[in-house]
Amino acid sequence: ARTIVMDEPTANLDFGNQSRVLHEIGRLRAEGIAILLCSHDPDHAFQVADQVLLLDKGRALAQGSVEQALTTENLSRLYGVAVRVVQIEADGARQRVCVPVSAAEGLS
Repeated sequence: ARTIVMDEPTANLDFGNQSRVLHEIGRLRAEGIAILLCSHDPDHAFQVADQVLLLDKGRALAQGSVEQALTTENLSRLYGVAVRVVQIEADGARQRVCVPVSAAEGLS
């Protein structure tokens, strides 16, 4: 298949197995497989997505690149809680993550 559709591919998996599934999704993407996946976890999109569509009550809240759509403002509005998108560095690579504001304060 050149296209795979996934609905919550990491649902009910522990952290380690979520990581394994996301790694495999990234590998398939790198091989040129088109992947459309639904997730409630913005960190998964930060890891494997090129483009995102945020839906709020069935309507588009934001659409575009991960950097354009997955912003602190959009995610706070979508989830109804204060969050912050922060950048962390791991093994020399930068990664964006979404954290609750109280947790983000410790990362500043």
